[in-house]
Parts: sequence; C-alpha cells; structure tokens
Amino acid sequence: MGFKEMRDAVGRPGKDSEARLGTVAAAVTFLIWGFLPLYWKLLVSISPVEVVCHRGLWCFVLVLPVTIWAGRMSELRAALRGKLIWLSASSCFLAMNWLVFTWAVAHDQVLETSLGNFINPLLNMLCGVLFFRDRPRPMQWFALLLVFVGVGVLVIMQGSIPWVALGLSGSFAVYAVLRKIIDIDALSGLLVENGIFSCFALAYLAWLFFTGENTVHFSDANMLLLLMGGGVVTVIPMGLYAYGARRIKLTTLGLLHYILPSASFLLSVFVFREAFTAAHFISFLCIWTALVLYSVDTWRAYHPAA
Repeated sequence: MGFKEMRDAVGRPGKDSEARLGTVAAAVTFLIWGFLPLYWKLLVSISPVEVVCHRGLWCFVLVLPVTIWAGRMSELRAALRGKLIWLSASSCFLAMNWLVFTWAVAHDQVLETSLGNFINPLLNMLCGVLFFRDRPRPMQWFALLLVFVGVGVLVIMQGSIPWVALGLSGSFAVYAVLRKIIDIDALSGLLVENGIFSCFALAYLAWLFFTGENTVHFSDANMLLLLMGGGVVTVIPMGLYAYGARRIKLTTLGLLHYILPSASFLLSVFVFREAFTAAHFISFLCIWTALVLYSVDTWRAYHPAA
C-alpha cells in the first residue's frame, strides 16, 4: 500500500472529525459576533472612539503572547519588512469597521448593522469582480442586482441613505480585499494591525486623560474590566474563525456567515425593540431573496451532483 492509500485509509476519519469541529467553531464564531451587541451595550456610557481605542489596545496585549507562544515571530518579522504599509491600511479599515459598529450599537441602530452584514457577502463578490477578475454566474449577478434594489428601496422610502449598513459592509469588504492582497496568517496580521492602531490609540487616550475629556476613569474598575474584556470577546471569535476557516469549505463558511446578521436582526427587533418599518421589510426581503439565490447557485456549483 502506497503512502496516498495509507493516508486515505487512515486519515479520512480524522478529516471528517476536523471538518465537524471546524463547522462548530465557525458557527460559534458567528453566534458570538451576532450577539456581541449585548456586550457593547454595557459600554454605551463611554465614547465609541474610546471603546474602539481600548478594544484595539487590549487585542494587541492579548495577541502578542499568543503569537510568541505559537512561534510566529518569523512571519511577524516578514510582515514588518515587506507588508507594513498594506497592514497599516488594513488596520485603518478594521478600526473604521469597529467604530461604525460601536457607534451603531450605542445609538440603537443594531438593525442597520444586521442589514450591513447581510449585504457583506454579496459586496465581497462585487470586490472579487473589481479587484480579482472573478466571474460571477448569471444568478449571482441577479442576486447582486436585488441587493441594490433593496438598498434603493430603503433610500427612497426612508428618504435617507443607510450609512451605517453601507459603512459597515463597505469597510469590511475593503479590509477583506487588503488582507487577501497582503497574504499573511491571521494571527500575525491581527497582531501587526492592532500594534499599529494601538500606537495611535495610546496617544489619543493619553491626550484625553491629560485634557480631562476622557469618559473612562481609572477609579471605575467595572468599566475598565469591561473594556479589557472587549479584547477577549474580539480575539476569541477571531481565533475560532481562523480554526474553522482552515477546516471547512468556503461554501459552508459562506452559508454559516448568515448566522451573524440573523442573530443581530433578532436582537434588534425582539430584544432592543428597534423600529422595523415597511421600508426595512421590503429591503430585507430583497436582500434575503438575493442571499437565497446566491447560496443555492453557489452550492450547486460546488455540488453538481446534489
């Protein structure tokens, strides 16, 4: 028996087990992200900019020892040599995404974040067309058209542009493009991005402290612990996501992604009691239809015998 046959005979159960674990890890990741507004609601008394600064700072503090323990310092040195400019750009868009999300939660617009996360997969497809010469199939083009119709309906009926949804989905789509160009492992990339951001965050927090304009005080131990916990609830799901993404198919990962906006939608309507208008209903209906068509088309393309 050759090596390939031995690997197939012995290794397949392990692969199936890893795929199951990867699916669970990815599903848990999207559940955490979907219900994360519950955590950030505890910090609504603090300026969103300060929350984001602390989030990046504590992420860096947590990821640094993990990177050293994982023996990724060689990748880190390579990143600092040739990819620092690109990682600086991705750091900006990651911070922008966090800021939009934190501001939206603080201002009772979790429903808009749900809309943005529903739009995101199809916006990623559009970025693939624009930057990587991807060729969507006709059904995928139709799904993208439905998304534009859904957003257009919301603009016309509400008389305003859904800046939160577009800002959230747009910033993360650009971030995804940059990370695809940079080609660096998730842990090292996250460390460098948060390291760059932490330099500015520390300077800004110091300026707030010395001018007396900070909304966080060192005497408030509960708030400081919650801010430190913001790093934990950021790093853990990103680690789970990286684990799952390496072990399951992209189609499965794409379908599991819809857990995130679905959870946020349920939170916004049934827990936070945000207004769900007729404009929202028509817009979401268009986008939900688009996602169903996109998912079915993608599934058939990767599973032609199904």
